[in-house]
Amino acid sequence: MKASFCKIIFWFVITLLHSEAQNCSKLLQKLVTPKAYQGYQCVFDSNTSLSSEFIVTQVDRYDHFFYNQSLQQQECNSNFLINPNNLDRSQNDARIIFYGKQPISYFQITYGQFYYQHPGVNFQFSIQAFDLPNYYLSELGKPASSLNEQQYCNINNFFRTTQYYFVNLNNVTSQFCIQTYLSPGNAQNKMGDIEILVYFQCPIGCLTCDNSGKCSSCIQNYNLDQKQKYCFLTCSLNKFAQVDQNSTEQVCQLCDPSCSTCSGTSTSCTSCSNNYYTLKTLPSDTNFQCYSTCPDGYYQFSQDCLKCDDSCSTCTGNSLSCTACSNSYYPYKASPSATNFQCYQICPNGSYFLQNQCLQCDASCSICTGSSTNCTTCSSTYYPLKDSPTATNFQCYQTCPNGYYFYFQQCLKCDASCYTCSDSSLSCTVCANNYYPLKTTPSATNFQCYLTCPDGYFLLQQQCQK
Repeated sequence: MKASFCKIIFWFVITLLHSEAQNCSKLLQKLVTPKAYQGYQCVFDSNTSLSSEFIVTQVDRYDHFFYNQSLQQQECNSNFLINPNNLDRSQNDARIIFYGKQPISYFQITYGQFYYQHPGVNFQFSIQAFDLPNYYLSELGKPASSLNEQQYCNINNFFRTTQYYFVNLNNVTSQFCIQTYLSPGNAQNKMGDIEILVYFQCPIGCLTCDNSGKCSSCIQNYNLDQKQKYCFLTCSLNKFAQVDQNSTEQVCQLCDPSCSTCSGTSTSCTSCSNNYYTLKTLPSDTNFQCYSTCPDGYYQFSQDCLKCDDSCSTCTGNSLSCTACSNSYYPYKASPSATNFQCYQICPNGSYFLQNQCLQCDASCSICTGSSTNCTTCSSTYYPLKDSPTATNFQCYQTCPNGYYFYFQQCLKCDASCYTCSDSSLSCTVCANNYYPLKTTPSATNFQCYLTCPDGYFLLQQQCQK
């Protein structure tokens, strides 16, 4: 009969569509841990509001005027007293009807019972599921689990009792009715401080999901992410769906000002606001951060912040055009005043390391060390001038200087008697100071030079003549 009454009352209920957030602070303290993917939500708390986004709550009683007042009482005071001369206004019956948007597996309920000390008073409730064939699940005389807390109100011997229940629905349902009633029916009693916490079969927003909680379809106002197999709350362009990892409940939150659109978090942009630039870890990323000025390690290119080369702490224009080097890297500047440069851990050929920077070698050196002209390898068309055949550091020349002659791709030292020479160290072309040429013919351009003319020759006109 009671179940049938719930079904009949469906046509005479008052619909409450408040959107304020629910609390259920008492039940959350006694939360039964659901499966990892299973969502839970406070759908009814008479101390905050009487409905939620996911379940439309409908309430009815004989005297609705007194019902709302009863539900929202929190303190043990004279307001809880029921006028003995007006017992028909006592809270003997209340019905809360739920029309769900997605399947529910079980729920928790707590309520405060306020009653006059009277033997035999028994406050009970029953459950009916509209979408199940038998229209009635159970009448819980002995609930699966309960914890009672009783408080004595020193006002005409009234008591206040808080009760907690965990209700397993046995079969998932999306519509059910909770009906309270008293035995005996004329006892002075009423109910208040109601909290109902439901557990969904799938994450909140999912209409259907598999055994691992991956969504295959969504309820209204939720969109299925095909990659994540998750239903996300539909939010306006500048908002994102924030997911509570425990309850799976979602709320729309504002994106960071840098994002025109975002998802997941306020700074996980899917498009940037005006005058902001995208910074992607990978070119294929669909979520990224946006910056008004590219951070260190990135440079602006078109509408993007692109990553500098690892050698650059900061860069501009392109990834290798550093404005500051990373740790253990050194700048290679084309000129001392250059503000853009490349950075190296080991100075490249054509430069040498000095005072924590790579300086350019002289054009004559392909490789140098210590100074710009101290070559270890000559550039093309340049030739080494070595102080000794085994020297590893030297200067390089396109034309061997005075005192040296070109021989087998190198500059070799002339004999001390020659100021200049060619072909060999003693084949002078100009004699050194205080040395005199000995020419085999008057027109000879190569000759030997002497401090003292050898036997058979005499000095005449600054030459040794025969």
